Amino acid sequence: MLTQTHRERVAAELEQIRKLDSAKVLRPEAVVSFAENVGTALHDEFQWDDAKAAHTYRLVQARDIIRIFVTMIKNPNDGGLISMSTYTSLSDHRGQGYEVTAKVLSDKERRGQLLQDTIKRLQQIYELDLLPELNDVRKAIEKVARRYPPVEEKKKILA
Repeated sequence: MLTQTHRERVAAELEQIRKLDSAKVLRPEAVVSFAENVGTALHDEFQWDDAKAAHTYRLVQARDIIRIFVTMIKNPNDGGLISMSTYTSLSDHRGQGYEVTAKVLSDKERRGQLLQDTIKRLQQIYELDLLPELNDVRKAIEKVARRYPPVEEKKKILA
């Protein structure tokens, strides 16, 4: 976890790297190059053991493969075909596993968890607060979130 001082150093280094770019754009390649210097705050944010880094990257690749695999299903609203992710990772797996999405949707408890996870992800889209054109979208998400509060909040409401 980043301490406030370390976070401030990392933020300053990122801004320094961005300013050095001819187009004033922060580029991942430049960040890695800068972080190779052991005296930088960014250095500690990277895995420099090549074997461990390679394994971690392969896990990222595996997650990408799993996430992009889609299945065509019948749209329950109009009967047409829609695509959905074949596998989904719910928050109670903490990123450690994926379930078949169709099975999740057919199980009331798992479907509820998927709904809560999706609402949370939608609420974390910061552009919804930055772009007034998306106010209606943000309001719709909040309306759904109020309609389907997390289970622990439901328990508080009922107590």
